[in-house]
Amino acid sequence: MKNSGKCSKCQSNGIMHVPALRQLYGGGNIIELRPSGKWLSWEAPVMVSRYVCDKCGFCEEWIDNAGDIAKLKKLFGG
Repeated sequence: MKNSGKCSKCQSNGIMHVPALRQLYGGGNIIELRPSGKWLSWEAPVMVSRYVCDKCGFCEEWIDNAGDIAKLKKLFGG
């Protein structure tokens, strides 16, 4: 959907981009990361954007920042 501009379920062209947001006190469109073995030592969160079809409601999540993708790969492999 992000790349094609079309819903992969119903083929609608009405795609809404919901940018990654970080709300006060956590939450929002993020992946919180805490390295193992470090109590209350958090890395900067990975921001996740959503693409939502305005017809059927199907939703995809994307990590737009290449640095965030590299951070996840380092922590989780792949």
